[in-house]
Amino acid sequence: MSSSKAGLSGSAAQRSTRAARAAASPGPRYRAVHDRVALDEIELYAELIIAAERSDEPLSQEAIDRILGLTVRS
Repeated sequence: MSSSKAGLSGSAAQRSTRAARAAASPGPRYRAVHDRVALDEIELYAELIIAAERSDEPLSQEAIDRILGLTVRS
């Protein structure tokens, strides 16, 4: 154990070691956050893109509403 960690308790030394490893590791230093609403919106947007790519003409408002699962009130 290094002299800087010699005075630390076992769990404090482990935390210090983990922190040092995390700081030295490549890549982002944050954890991915999963936002269910954002992921659902991305999925809907992807469905619109796919439908637009497959269509020979611009999508009508009715087609967009149908893809998004919206219903028209009378």
